[in-house]
Amino acid sequence: TADGISIANEEASPMKAGERALFGEVSRTLGPVKLTLGGRLFRTSVAADVAAEALGTPASNSANSLASKGFSPKFAATWNASANVMVYAQASRGFQFGGINILPLPAAALPSAYRSSTLWNYETGIRTDWFKRTLRFDLTAFYDDWKDAQVDEVVPATGFTEAFVDNVGAVKSRGFESTLRYMFPVKGLSFEVNGAYTQAKTSVPFTNSQGTVTASGTLMPNTPTLQTSAILDYSRAFFSAWRENTELVYTHTNSSWSDIEHDNRIDARNMFNFNFELSRTDLAFTPKLGFAVNNITNQKKVLSLQPGAYTSPVGFPVSYTVPRTVLLTLSLDY
Repeated sequence: TADGISIANEEASPMKAGERALFGEVSRTLGPVKLTLGGRLFRTSVAADVAAEALGTPASNSANSLASKGFSPKFAATWNASANVMVYAQASRGFQFGGINILPLPAAALPSAYRSSTLWNYETGIRTDWFKRTLRFDLTAFYDDWKDAQVDEVVPATGFTEAFVDNVGAVKSRGFESTLRYMFPVKGLSFEVNGAYTQAKTSVPFTNSQGTVTASGTLMPNTPTLQTSAILDYSRAFFSAWRENTELVYTHTNSSWSDIEHDNRIDARNMFNFNFELSRTDLAFTPKLGFAVNNITNQKKVLSLQPGAYTSPVGFPVSYTVPRTVLLTLSLDY
């Protein structure tokens, strides 16, 4: 072709996405209760001119565009039950742009575009302080009703692997998030634990471009069921103007899948990081000297991959955790 030895070529004008929106919210306090009502009225558009060829033969040459419009309301209520207990509930609607799939090979069965997705989020939670606010405990439960969720897909075609985005009809996601933070009697020393449990599953069958049916109740890709972290932090000021902060961080992430068909697994991983920072707040530009060790145990785990990465002849990317890294930094604020 005119582009050298490539037997498949694609060209596209820059993808243009536009949005017009009118939004706002109003709150009213009634004693210990605060009520909030809000909303967002929007209109969006996405467009790209696509020209492609395969083996020197034009595959498509068309102007692709799609538009969406809608209204996303928000309802929230907060109750300050006491000086140390706050309860809240919220319902809100979210929106995600659709887009254009650029397909360099003739593929009538593949979607040329993917629809915008919408999501209703319902959550309720409690925030509590204990023992003269040295102990804080938060707990939030959530439920998401997701329509036309967007997923990455690939399909082999004539020795190639085409990547595109498709829509899953409906997804239900439920779970909880929690935080426990304790301030030790030693000034500046604290310990924090965070956890999130999520079950995001399809609620209707999904049929991909090759006719493979994924049953209702399948876990969504890139959604680990459990994520936790623990942070031991010590921060103090000394000699009036000096401040140091030392932090040891542990994170755990369950394994998940990179694709809705569950062909490629993303590894579970346990990571340890160490950070130390020394700063002078009284000097111009607040100079900071930092020392960090990331991935202390030097784990090598698959962090992300595009569906088809292990089987694609064109080498779709696989990303791994960064190996143990030692950093020494000097920074200035301005």
